[in-house]
Amino acid sequence: PMRLEDLVDDLTKGEAGLTLLNLRGKNIGNEGLRPVYQALKTNRTVRELWLAGNSLGEEGAVRVAEVLLLNRTISELWLGSNAVGDGGAEAIAEALKKNSTLKVLELAESLIGNEGLAALAEALQQNQSLFLLELEWNNVEDDGVRALAKALKTNASLAEIYLGGNSIADGGARALGTYRSG
Repeated sequence: PMRLEDLVDDLTKGEAGLTLLNLRGKNIGNEGLRPVYQALKTNRTVRELWLAGNSLGEEGAVRVAEVLLLNRTISELWLGSNAVGDGGAEAIAEALKKNSTLKVLELAESLIGNEGLAALAEALQQNQSLFLLELEWNNVEDDGVRALAKALKTNASLAEIYLGGNSIADGGARALGTYRSG
């Protein structure tokens, strides 16, 4: 098996042509991922970053957001099951306002509520590259979905939204059902 140090060396040099970095479910944590975050800021080969299930929390989301501000090749980010919460979603949202390469953002089972979704929704008013947003099994309710529906009136890129397992009632569903019509 490849050692983390060797992986970081390959990421830094960009020589391996690595396009998928799958560290899903490794429970590495932020301290262990610190050199990976640093290497990804300048890496130009990784297109898919799978970090789901690594106990990253809000701090990890902040670090990943810093990567997204500098990296222009990552198009898919799988960050679910990391308990990033509203604060982490807000950090990712700020990065989304400036990032134009991310197409897929997966944040399932991340303890994100209405405030986090509202921040993501605000970012989607500026971001026109995200195609898929996965927010299943979070703490989203009607107010968060209404903010998302409002943002979608000006966003032409988002085509797939996954919100299953949240506490969305008729009001939120209605808002999403009519977002493009006016």
